[in-house]
Order: sequence, then structure tokens, then C-alpha cells
Amino acid sequence: MTAYLEDYIGEVAKDEKSSAKEKEKILKTVSHPLKEGHHFDQNLGGVAGLFDNIRSNTQAQSNLHLETSKNLTGSVLPILERLHTEIKNKTKEIGSGAAKGSKAVDKARNTSQKHIELLGQYTAMFDSTGGRVDAHNDPYVIQRGIRHRLNKQILEENNNRQDLLSVQDSFQQFEAHVIATVQNALNSFNQIMGGQADRQKAMYGDIAGTAQKIPPDFEWNG
Repeated sequence: MTAYLEDYIGEVAKDEKSSAKEKEKILKTVSHPLKEGHHFDQNLGGVAGLFDNIRSNTQAQSNLHLETSKNLTGSVLPILERLHTEIKNKTKEIGSGAAKGSKAVDKARNTSQKHIELLGQYTAMFDSTGGRVDAHNDPYVIQRGIRHRLNKQILEENNNRQDLLSVQDSFQQFEAHVIATVQNALNSFNQIMGGQADRQKAMYGDIAGTAQKIPPDFEWNG
């Protein structure tokens, strides 16, 4: 999930950088002096001034897209990248904690089972040899060893159970942290993109407003 969001924000940032270049291309369409511009009033508030305004706002829009791209890579992406690192660290924590405890339980169970099978084997041998058996393989000795190993197995199982409960509790908190961090990142994303949209809208409004101020009969008055 985090990687998907990182890719998404990263591509939006690239698109904003590309949009900045596209605005530069648009700017070139009005970068040359107006053809037959001598027909128009060159004073402030005239048609020549309108094109100055268009150039100024188009350049500002290019800068705005570039600024947005930098804000996304500098403010939003780091939030998600830090979260990604936290998740990886949490995975390592599980591997060295609860998973390690589970392996210890499996090992203890296998050891207990092995000696239980030995007990059955040497008990049968004890009967067939008329009670002649070396002390190391005495069923009584093996049985005492089994009790010791079963006790160790129970301790490992209880410890592992406590570890799992602790992991579950911490995961409940961690999962809430993950979602809260994603929400925070997307709120920042919304503020940046929404702010850009508002500023861009204001720039287009400024162009239209400048055009509205041109007197309809200014050319004839001149």
C-alpha cells in the first residue's frame, strides 16, 4: 500500500515538472511583440499591457508547477518513505521476536517427541532383554528426562504465547499509526494540489480581469 502511494505521488510530481515545461512552451506563443502592435495603445491598461499580463501569469504558472513538484517530493513523499521504513523495521522485529519464539517452541516439541519415541523403544527392549539395559537408556531415566523436556516445552509455549499477545497489542497500535500517517500524507497532498489549483485559477482570473479593464473605444480615442 505504501509503495503504491509513493509511486502515485512520485508520478504526480513528475507530471507537475513536465507541466512546468509545457507552460514554457505556451509562454513562447506570446513572447514576441504583438504583430501590428502600433495599432494599439501602448500605455498601461491597453492591449499591449494585456499581453504583458498574459506573459507574466503564464511564467508564474510554470513556476507554480515546478514549486508543486518540489513540494510533493520534499514534503509528501518523505512521510510515506519514513512509514515504509517503519514497516520494514516492524517486520524485522517480528522475525527476531515472535517468529524466533515459535521456532524455539517447535524445537522443544521435536525434542520432547524424540525422547517419547525413545521411551517406547527402550521400554520394549527392556521387556525383551529381561530387564538388562545400560543406565543411559534406562526407561526410568528416559522418562525423567521427558518430564524435564516437557516442562521446558511448556515454558517455551507460554513465553511464545505472551510474545504473540504482546505483538498483537503493538500491531493494533501500529496499524492505527500506519493509517493515520497515510491520512496525514494525503492531507498534505490535498493542501498542496488544492493551493496550486486556487492560485492558478486566480492567475487566469487576473488575465480576464485585465482584459475587462481595457476601454472599448480606447483605440479611436488615441
